[in-house]
Amino acid sequence: MAITINGTANTVAGLAVGGLPDGTVDNDTLATDAGKPADNSITGAKLAMGSDAQGDVMYYNGTDYIRLAKGSAGQVLTMNSGATAPEWATPDAGGITSAQQFRLAAVQAGSGSNGTVLTNWEESDTDYQGIGSVWSQSSGVFSTTTTGIYLCNWNMTVRSINVQDGFDPNIQISTDSGSNWSNRSHSYSMGDSSINAQSSNNHFIFDVANTSTFRLRYNESDVNSVNSESDIVGSSNSNWTCISFIRLGDT
Repeated sequence: MAITINGTANTVAGLAVGGLPDGTVDNDTLATDAGKPADNSITGAKLAMGSDAQGDVMYYNGTDYIRLAKGSAGQVLTMNSGATAPEWATPDAGGITSAQQFRLAAVQAGSGSNGTVLTNWEESDTDYQGIGSVWSQSSGVFSTTTTGIYLCNWNMTVRSINVQDGFDPNIQISTDSGSNWSNRSHSYSMGDSSINAQSSNNHFIFDVANTSTFRLRYNESDVNSVNSESDIVGSSNSNWTCISFIRLGDT
């Protein structure tokens, strides 16, 4: 029995009651080009998901193909945390996101005691613009509200050295809220009556993985104290004894 399909008139002739005869369509027929849609014959109207908009994306959710609505300007397509579906996200701004500097606010005499913590800090405010405001200090103990990898630069200037005086300022870090401290960065200088001022400085990179337990402090000395006849230079107008924190990237 011949079966005629007229695609223009949308009619089928010669089809018996009960459907197509056995053998009319088989797997071999479907596997040939004759059994497939022609190239470029399926239009977007046949793929409509509903509420479609320019810029939408279609993806497979494990059961069916569904629509992902377009993102906002500047967003990028990325995978979700479970790596199961795409999603839109705002990329990192790039560049430095946090940079702050603090300075000793006034001149103070050396303590003559090893391990004395410097406490009279202020954030620089002379022709200064920090980036962000994630670092703060209380009684000489610095903390931050943002995790990350940081670069720390620091300097201590000592003057009016009337006697031979060696001193070794250092930065200490605690990861248990100040219960235990470890020396993280050292420097050493020596001066005498022939040298009016001497600076000691260093820099280091450190990781803040947990902001709730991370602490940092700046000691005027470790095992070589600053003599009480010497002054540690500080000022509310310029940076002498100072410390800065620059965020380099994620922890």
